[in-house]
Amino acid sequence: MSVRFSGTSSGTNNGKLLDHNGLLNKGTRSHQEIDEHLSEMEEARSVYVSLPERLDQMELVGKQNETEITGHELRIADLEPRVLNQGILLEDQKSKLGEVEKNVTDMSMDVHEQNERLESLENELGDTRGSRESLADVISDIEHSIDELKTIPLSDLAIRAAAIDFNGLLKLQINGGYASINSTLVQKEESLYSFIAEQDTRYYIFLKNDGTFVHQVVPDEPDNGMILGSVTTGATSDAVYLKDQRYYLTKTVSTGDFQDLQERITDAQSQINELDEEVVRWIDHTEDLSKQVEGFGEIKAEVSNARVDKDGFEFDMLPDRLNHMQSKLELAASRGTMENQSIFRIEYPPDIRLSELKSFYCPKYSIGSDSVEVLLDGIRVTPGEDYIEYTDTEIRFLYDIPVDSRVTLLSRGSIINTSSTSEYEYDPKGRMKREIITGGINRVIDYEYDLEGNLIAELITESDGQVKTITYEREEGRIRRKLNNGAMYFYLQGSSAYDDRPIKQRVSVLEDMEEQDVYFEYDHQSGLIIKEITYNNDIKPLVIKIIEYNYNSDGSVDTEMVDYNGSKIVKKYKYDSDGNILGVQKRKVG
Repeated sequence: MSVRFSGTSSGTNNGKLLDHNGLLNKGTRSHQEIDEHLSEMEEARSVYVSLPERLDQMELVGKQNETEITGHELRIADLEPRVLNQGILLEDQKSKLGEVEKNVTDMSMDVHEQNERLESLENELGDTRGSRESLADVISDIEHSIDELKTIPLSDLAIRAAAIDFNGLLKLQINGGYASINSTLVQKEESLYSFIAEQDTRYYIFLKNDGTFVHQVVPDEPDNGMILGSVTTGATSDAVYLKDQRYYLTKTVSTGDFQDLQERITDAQSQINELDEEVVRWIDHTEDLSKQVEGFGEIKAEVSNARVDKDGFEFDMLPDRLNHMQSKLELAASRGTMENQSIFRIEYPPDIRLSELKSFYCPKYSIGSDSVEVLLDGIRVTPGEDYIEYTDTEIRFLYDIPVDSRVTLLSRGSIINTSSTSEYEYDPKGRMKREIITGGINRVIDYEYDLEGNLIAELITESDGQVKTITYEREEGRIRRKLNNGAMYFYLQGSSAYDDRPIKQRVSVLEDMEEQDVYFEYDHQSGLIIKEITYNNDIKPLVIKIIEYNYNSDGSVDTEMVDYNGSKIVKKYKYDSDGNILGVQKRKVG
């Protein structure tokens, strides 16, 4: 019997399937062996029709697996750089996490320190407040005490005593002091004023701006004087009654017995000393308080409230308000005692500021002393309503001042422990060579002249060592050019240092000006200035401002045209019969 096998042997079989020749080579096989091989082949064929079909299917599956493997390899190749990047990012995040942990540790330490500082501040504020509910209450109490002290009469120019003799001669003793009458400062030593008086008559006593005393039976003030008080004679020759009517002080009635007033002054002095010590302690305790308590919730709100005074004005910092109060206390403690002073006129002209301003500065004065008069475009403005005396050198308006407005500060300097003096040195020809100013303003001014005696330069050495110059170039004796490298003008009004200046009409601008170069053009016939051209001091000078003047037949200014930064303003002046300016009309042109 012969058997034929087709196809090839499968590597999956445990034995070998031999073809016909193989069987012949092996010799004769038994039916049992043939059945075993057939059974083995059936098992290898499995569910397929034939073994080659199964092998073909296996090859197809192998190719499919090979395709999938290739796809996986491509995906792996794509994922490998991503995994690498993620590893780098992971390391970076670990590094950042370390930094964050360090920052958290530092912040924890800072929070601990801030908590300690806050606790210290709370203890300090608690000690300072005492039995009061808040810091604002403490300051309100101090301000209330100051207001009470302000009601105590001051002694300047008070009628101290009065007596009438048997001849009807009424003698008045008047304290010395200062008074401002129509912007004129009047200084009086202790004086005796007397006149013949009738019985049962009231006389009103006035101080005139020329320093003399006058009396009249009607209370109307003369234009050139201010009322000091009244004296009433009784039915008997020894009955005299005084009444203080100085309107800038509290009005009181005195019958000649000053013992009660002396006791009140002594008590007030004691209160002032206690308040002064309390304010000093406050300044020591609250130094840099606004920075320390910023962001600390209720304490910050309390300090913010304490910066606002009773009139609703908010100071930039709490120490500013405390210093403001300290100055008022010093003024109250001095009871108006005034030393030798200088009068300063500080003028901020229009059209030289680049933007609107609120703050303007003058020599040191005492807050609350009424020693500074503030004028806006020639009109006196009111403290509290228009401005506040922010520090002892700063006047701060409550609204912005336009660039075309003029601000004038008339300052008497400080009235407490401050005086301003000037020493002068002259050359052999009698010309001023040097002026040394000390007190409210500290500076040295050296003057230089040409061979004809004309002033050609001022060398100004400031208190901080800076040296600034003002130079003048002349042509036929007239100023052709003025070069200012940043000097601030402060001239003593009414002194020879001011009145003897041959160019006082052109250097009356008392302003802290930027470096400027000014050229003047004159009318050939009248010699009056018809144009001023102001340049800056850059490498390539630019015109800052041009002012052109037109004059009336009497030489007074008719119109003034200011060309500043491309904006033109024309000012028209009106005069009365005496040549005094009545008003100025302004209008923009161009």
